[in-house]
Amino acid sequence: MKRIGYVFLLFTSFSCNKSETLEKEVSEILFSVIRDNPDLFSSNYKLLDFYNSPLGGPSRIYDGEIESDFIITSIFNKEECKFLSDQKKANRKLKIIRNNWLDKNYRLISSTEINTFREKFQKDIGCIQGFSVPLISKDRQFVIIRYFVSCGSYNAHGFTSIFKYTGSKWIEFKNIENWIS
Repeated sequence: MKRIGYVFLLFTSFSCNKSETLEKEVSEILFSVIRDNPDLFSSNYKLLDFYNSPLGGPSRIYDGEIESDFIITSIFNKEECKFLSDQKKANRKLKIIRNNWLDKNYRLISSTEINTFREKFQKDIGCIQGFSVPLISKDRQFVIIRYFVSCGSYNAHGFTSIFKYTGSKWIEFKNIENWIS
């Protein structure tokens, strides 16, 4: 019985380490995209400390099937589309990993703070921004990012874009969708 317990403990610690490594990698790529594109992402807005906020609005990429999206399939082959789709399903619970650069440049707010934001939104928080979990290509050269900004009930916008790594920085490669309210 002890052996089974040790095997289970070893498996869960390996799983946690794998998850933490993945969260760190995803967060680092996201932070690099943010740093390399200051014209798209403002440090004047608070940043949600979690992915996939319902405030982000609908997205045919994040809410639909990647394999049937005409823009995605024109850029990525069938195998890569399946890889992105599997990643989307597997990584729903990833968390943003904080680091010194992020803490210095952005004020993070939690989902608990958002639950009571309506009364104090304009006064205390102002505008917020958030991301869905980035979808990273197998070769780590592309990342799909869904982003939104909300400055109140009727003042929000967002987009889903593909960013490409050029060897020194991430650039917006293709805008897939935009929305505004």
